[in-house]
Amino acid sequence: MEQSQLIDILKKHKRWLLEQPGGEQANLSGKDLSGQHLPGVDLRKANLAGANLKRVVLQGADLREADLTNCELSYANLAGGDLRQVKMQGAKLTQADFWANKVEDTDFSGVDFREALMGQETRNGVRAGGGLVSDYFVFPKYEVVN
Repeated sequence: MEQSQLIDILKKHKRWLLEQPGGEQANLSGKDLSGQHLPGVDLRKANLAGANLKRVVLQGADLREADLTNCELSYANLAGGDLRQVKMQGAKLTQADFWANKVEDTDFSGVDFREALMGQETRNGVRAGGGLVSDYFVFPKYEVVN
C-alpha cells in the first residue's frame, strides 16, 4: 500500500473516531503494511484482519478493539501499545516486541508467540488458550490457560 493512501485512510479513521464529517472506519484487512513506521497511531476499532504487518513499527499505538485476527506481525514493534479488547486469534507474533502492553480482555487464542518479547503488561482478562510459546517467551507472573 502506498504511503499517501495509508495516510488518507488514517486521517479518515481519526475523523470517524471523533464522529466528524468525512470520517470512515479504517478497513486495512488483507493489506500489506509490512515495514511501515506508525508509532503512536490511533487504530482503535480498525479492521486489520489478515493484514501483513511484518516488521511494522506500532510502538505506543492505540489498537483498542481493533481486529488483528490472523495478522502477520512477526518482528513487529508493538511495545507500549494499548491492545485492550483486541481480536488477535491466529495472529503470528514470532520475535515481535510486545513489551509493556496493555492487554486486558484480549483474545490470544492460537497466537504464535515464539521468541516474542513480552512482560510487565496488564494481564487481567487475557485468554491465551492454544498460543504457541517457546523458551524465549518472556511473560513473568503469567499463567497460560490451556
